[in-house]
Amino acid sequence: MDKIIAIWDIKDHKITVLKRDLFNDAIKSLPDGRYINTTERIYSKYSGSQRNTIFGLAYSIIKQGFKELGWENVSDTFVQEWCKEKCLPEEYKEMLRKEHEDSCVNKLTGEVLEMPFRLTITKLTTAWANEYFENMQRKAAEDLSVQIPNPDASKKT
Repeated sequence: MDKIIAIWDIKDHKITVLKRDLFNDAIKSLPDGRYINTTERIYSKYSGSQRNTIFGLAYSIIKQGFKELGWENVSDTFVQEWCKEKCLPEEYKEMLRKEHEDSCVNKLTGEVLEMPFRLTITKLTTAWANEYFENMQRKAAEDLSVQIPNPDASKKT
């Protein structure tokens, strides 16, 4: 039997399962029997090795992929913004949108100025960073015909 891995958030002692429909389908596929569940906390900040993999490996290969397809003046910023737009997990993007409340009000005129919404990776968890990397691997292969290898787990950063 393959493992069923579910990620959930706990807030006010209540569990919210992410990708609940996939989790439900996986549970329905199990035969009757006794199972054990082990819960492990996902740290709120993605790790240094994940950061190095994203910036040092994935972004550089994606940048090269654009160049090999004939694109010129491909900046690091362009690659990062392209990846964030195309590859960040949707749940993560939704969380950022919900947290985005940057606006100010002119007390004399009532005019409201809102800051534009901008994607960032600063709030990635370890799980979301893994999903982001997997999405970059898939998108780079599909759109740029380049392969991003899995990071070498034996190398410590």
